Amino acid sequence: MKILKSHKIQSQPFSALLVMAVQLLAASIATIIAPPVIIADQLGLPAQDATVLVSMSLIAAGIATFLQCKRFGRIGVGMIVIEGANVTFLAMVVAFGQKMLRQGLQVESVLGTVFGTLLAASIVVIAMSFIVKYIKKFFPPFVLGIMLALVGLCLLKVFMIASAGGENVISQLNISAEAATTVIFKNLAVALTVIIIMLAGQFSRIKLISSGSTLWAFAIGILLAWIFGILPEYVPADRTIVFPEIMKYRPFGFHGGFFASTVVLSLFYMLLNMGVLSDLCRVYGIDPSSKECTKRISGGLSAVGINGVISSLFCLLPTTPYAQINGMVELSGIKDRRAGYITALMLVMTGLFPPVTALFVCIPQPVLGGISLLLFGTIAVSGFQMMLSENTLDKNVSVRTIMIIAVSLALGLGVELYPAAASVLPDIFTSGINVGGLCAVVLNWVIPKERR
Repeated sequence: MKILKSHKIQSQPFSALLVMAVQLLAASIATIIAPPVIIADQLGLPAQDATVLVSMSLIAAGIATFLQCKRFGRIGVGMIVIEGANVTFLAMVVAFGQKMLRQGLQVESVLGTVFGTLLAASIVVIAMSFIVKYIKKFFPPFVLGIMLALVGLCLLKVFMIASAGGENVISQLNISAEAATTVIFKNLAVALTVIIIMLAGQFSRIKLISSGSTLWAFAIGILLAWIFGILPEYVPADRTIVFPEIMKYRPFGFHGGFFASTVVLSLFYMLLNMGVLSDLCRVYGIDPSSKECTKRISGGLSAVGINGVISSLFCLLPTTPYAQINGMVELSGIKDRRAGYITALMLVMTGLFPPVTALFVCIPQPVLGGISLLLFGTIAVSGFQMMLSENTLDKNVSVRTIMIIAVSLALGLGVELYPAAASVLPDIFTSGINVGGLCAVVLNWVIPKERR
């Protein structure tokens, strides 16, 4: 199948690229900042270490984003991709770290073992990227679509909580119901306003408004939060500039059991990234079943592995392309990868200067929650489009495909809605995305192609 002509990208004026870059930064920065803060808190690292790790996470995300957008040879996808910390690894790293600390090891030694092992797992991802064209044959678009839809659906709960102000605000209902209800109402009003502005912007005939709808929603949401008195207080940083530190926690070690769990999760996310990048090809007008799409997926996965090595050396979690960016590119209509270059530069500059980083930490949760609800809803729809990709005018979706989709979504969403039911299983099965995705992969292998 040939590449569609629409993948040829029209050059955009700098003003449109700048607006798009700010939107991309706003949509991804919270996910980039959160993991190092949580790791530092859960493993008892000093506050100055948390500041350094946050800055390093932003710098690593900037490097990873540039490598993906630029496409050096066969490395990188060559389209707008924002790549940052993969939060799925967070629970595994924290659980392993706390276990090692209880055994009496020093935190520096524990983190050296964690990131040394993650580095080794990233090398496995690089090796696997060279055989994508063989792997892809075993994972048709509808299987990757199930994974993509689960990403969108399972994370909606997280962003709904953020829209209400976060877990801390909601927990106050049991202490002071009247006061908490007022705050939650204000938060939800901000989130709903953000969604309405994004929707209205999409249907505007003014290009700057339609392409920058997320940015305008972001700005008006912050203004409304300030008016309501729910804007977080700015906390000045304790230093002016941060320089990257390589192998901050030494010596780097290796743990066999942790490596096995990490490789399994890395391979699963390799499949999920294949779905995200396949969907991005669709957004750019490239046939997901074409050789061109396969080349770009292979380049994207190679970059993910290389970026994972870089992140491990910076003592950070592996990176992953953020699926919400696909929705933003599709909604804005701006596909010029120079917007990705500008975003990468912004991420690096933000990481180098902690006072700027502190500004982004003050972004109200309802603003991020409202934006993310719409973006991840778009991701879910994209997943359904891929799931039903075999449907044509003269052929219905097969019973086999319907059964695989039904069982995978049922189990994945079931675990996500009631996680206690899977609490006795290994950590990898406590995520609805993991359960539903693995179910889709297994069922696609074992169910015969034709109904007997």
